[in-house]
Amino acid sequence: MEKVYNAKSGYLFVFIELVLVILAVFSLVSKMIFLLLPVILLFIVIAIGFMVVNPNESAFLVLFGD
Repeated sequence: MEKVYNAKSGYLFVFIELVLVILAVFSLVSKMIFLLLPVILLFIVIAIGFMVVNPNESAFLVLFGD
C-alpha cells in the first residue's frame, strides 16, 4: 500500500544543529569534555537525516525490503 507523506520544514532542525555546534564549542572552551561526546553524536544523527528535494524532483525511501 502506498502512503503519501507531506514533509515538514527543516528550519527547526537547522536551528537545533546550530545550537549543537555552539554547545560543542562551549564545551571545548570550558573543558566540559563529558558534554562533548553526546553533543557530537546527536549532531551526526540529526545531520544524516537531512534530505534536500528540489522542485520537480522526488525522493524514495525504503525502510524494509528490496
